[in-house]
Amino acid sequence: MNTSDGLIHELESVGFRTLNNINKTNEWKSMVNKRVKEWRTNSEELTNDLGKDGYNELLTFYTMIQNMFNNEHVGGTIIVVTKPKGW
Repeated sequence: MNTSDGLIHELESVGFRTLNNINKTNEWKSMVNKRVKEWRTNSEELTNDLGKDGYNELLTFYTMIQNMFNNEHVGGTIIVVTKPKGW
């Protein structure tokens, strides 16, 4: 699914009713960028806790997610739907 509008259309086409659709992309992008910055800032402590491999694996994962958000390959939305009574 490329957009939340597409997902909403699919949900509504099978009978769900949309109550709310909140775009969280900018908020989550900011959170991810902050996480990577803090992760790098706390590298010594985190390496002591997780080991070098553990720290680097999570840094790679967090950086990948950061790049996806920053390059607009991923976004975030909260969609609240309800189903009709009797389903």
